[in-house]
Amino acid sequence: MTNLVDINIEKLHKIHRLRWKDLRSYRENLYSAKYRILASGSRGKSGLVEDIYNILHSRGIDILGKVTGSRPKIFYKGELYFIDRGKNPKKFFLDYENAGIIADFKSDIYCFENQTISKYTSGYIHHLFKPHIEVIPNIRLEHAELGESLEELAYTFGSNFRDLEYVIYAEQLSPNREVVAPILREYSTLYGVEFRMVDVPYSESSLPGFERIYLLQELMDIMGLPPLEYHEYNMVVNRILWESKPRLSTYGFYYVGLSKVNDLDTTEVIMDYLDRYYIMNRPVYILAYFRGIGLIGRSFSFHSLEDWRRTTQ
Repeated sequence: MTNLVDINIEKLHKIHRLRWKDLRSYRENLYSAKYRILASGSRGKSGLVEDIYNILHSRGIDILGKVTGSRPKIFYKGELYFIDRGKNPKKFFLDYENAGIIADFKSDIYCFENQTISKYTSGYIHHLFKPHIEVIPNIRLEHAELGESLEELAYTFGSNFRDLEYVIYAEQLSPNREVVAPILREYSTLYGVEFRMVDVPYSESSLPGFERIYLLQELMDIMGLPPLEYHEYNMVVNRILWESKPRLSTYGFYYVGLSKVNDLDTTEVIMDYLDRYYIMNRPVYILAYFRGIGLIGRSFSFHSLEDWRRTTQ
């Protein structure tokens, strides 16, 4: 996998309690930023944030990117900071982490991954981060905490559009778009937000994650920047293909690491992609994990192992 930016310096950023001077720095840095971009949705948020950071930083633009997940990290001025949430990472606070990072790192553009998985925390991160632009690569039936149907999920996302300027939605699955897009457009109209829906060409609609390319093009247009150049486009494509590429383990079998795929729609896209583009004379194993207490909604989206078997056959 190749990046436009060669990050060869790794540091550690410790989450800490916010003092008065931190709150002052947070407000000053937040409101002085030209753009605040929030990456929301179900799949591909981390990769999207990294793509945005790589492209803008390589163009000489001052940007901070923050991704969550199993190893939360910050990309800033060509350096990589791993976020240390302390001895009990499950008990970190949204404001300590996000407001603290804004207070500690001044930037013209902040691009954060939306880490929230409940209706309350989803609204709170919008209040805390105050994004100008929300980029949504897709909305899949995954987080039961956010809604138990696509309609309910869409209403949850749309209800947080109040203070946005732009929303970019890039779902590549037609059945999901038909349900979600009208609801997101309805909320955008209600709150005076410009809604842009990205169309993925049919020839690329079966390639997992390719909506990111066209979402990035739309984002460049909103920010008044030139479209992706050939080497930038190539970098994003290579990253997307690398994420779904079967790998040969030291034990002699091929596998695809899909630890973060916890919804049936995405699993189906991945399996269809492997079936179309990889002709192999041996099985490919799918590596995934199911969440336990606290995030059980992700695992529950599969309902049963029978659903898993039926989807992956």
